[in-house]
Amino acid sequence: MASAIIEAIYKDGVLKPLQTLELPDNAHVRIQIIPAPDEEALAEESRFKQRLVELGLLREVRAPWGVSESDRTPIQVKGKPLSQTIIEERR
Repeated sequence: MASAIIEAIYKDGVLKPLQTLELPDNAHVRIQIIPAPDEEALAEESRFKQRLVELGLLREVRAPWGVSESDRTPIQVKGKPLSQTIIEERR
C-alpha cells in the first residue's frame, strides 16, 4: 500500500479507521496525528476567504489542488544547490 491520509476516530484508547485499510496482518505503519478542524473553524475560514474576495484582494477562492505532500516524488537536480547560487549572486 502506498502512503495515504485516512480519517479515524479515537475511542477507548484505540484509533478506528473510517475506511477499510488494505494492509496485511502485522504490518508496521507510521501514524501522524493531525486533528481534523471543527465545523466552526471551517466556517470561520470560509468567511475569511469570502471577505478577501469582497475586499478585492482575491478574485476567487479555489479549491485546494488534489495532490498531497506525501504523493509527491522528489527528483534529483544537477548542479549547485540553489542556496549556493543565491549566495554567489549577492557578492
